[in-house]
Amino acid sequence: AVDMPEICDFYSPAVFHRGSIRVGICTDGKSPIVSKVLKKRLSSQVTEMDSLNLEVQHHARELAKKKINNSSDRRDTLYKIFNDPGIHMKLESGKIGEAKTAAEAIIEKASQVQSSDD
Repeated sequence: AVDMPEICDFYSPAVFHRGSIRVGICTDGKSPIVSKVLKKRLSSQVTEMDSLNLEVQHHARELAKKKINNSSDRRDTLYKIFNDPGIHMKLESGKIGEAKTAAEAIIEKASQVQSSDD
């Protein structure tokens, strides 16, 4: 039984999601109430903007894997995209396509720098 951790290792986490972001909270069966309270508190911290950022990051990561061979350069480029104020403004305005295009431009520039370093 879930309420008997000494005989069961099955956990039923409190889960919430925003788009493709899923967060699960588990207290090892000690307190469903604490799980529920934490779920409510954390769910207010994960916003629609986080979900939109995830969509841009996924798009950017797939492209970066093809264009930027060095994993450290790829990671740095993805952080640059994540922190780019212009991309944030586009996402806040609901312009996801324009945000992806801006991310593509950053990746293209990074791939050209990488090519000239080789």
